[in-house]
Amino acid sequence: ANIPCNQTYSISVGVQLDVTGGADFGDGIRQVALPFDVQVACTGSDPQGCSHGYWKNHTDAWQVLSPNTTVGNIFAGANAYGLGNATLLQALSFNGGSTLAEASQILLRQAVAAVVNADHLAVEYPRTFDEIVFDVNAALDSGNRSSILSLAAALDGDNNLGCPLE
Repeated sequence: ANIPCNQTYSISVGVQLDVTGGADFGDGIRQVALPFDVQVACTGSDPQGCSHGYWKNHTDAWQVLSPNTTVGNIFAGANAYGLGNATLLQALSFNGGSTLAEASQILLRQAVAAVVNADHLAVEYPRTFDEIVFDVNAALDSGNRSSILSLAAALDGDNNLGCPLE
């Protein structure tokens, strides 16, 4: 089967135990469901990523997320900087600057591109959607400009690994 890379899938396995020789609580058979998550990683393929500029100019290529979704709907940490009501498309045009709030704009510009990459079936992005959201919220919540800019730089690198859609 063709399973998209870098996605998390929830699976539940049913186990049936036949209880013999011992206490029987009824029918002698016990059933247990064991739910767990499986992360499907890409192996043997080069990681890819499309830039924030690509996604800003190719909204028709977005597959899962809508350009009109608000930033705060994905990244709760953005609300502390007054950026939660901006759309994902608007965030791709954030400029940034020297203040903490402006550093957050730099991170969110790259973070939006990252989650759109992670959600695209044709892009072998090296991070999952959930990892990106967790890391971005943690950086924003830290209030540490260096941490915020460090993650922004790392996501910028991932977002420029080569876009298979161009």
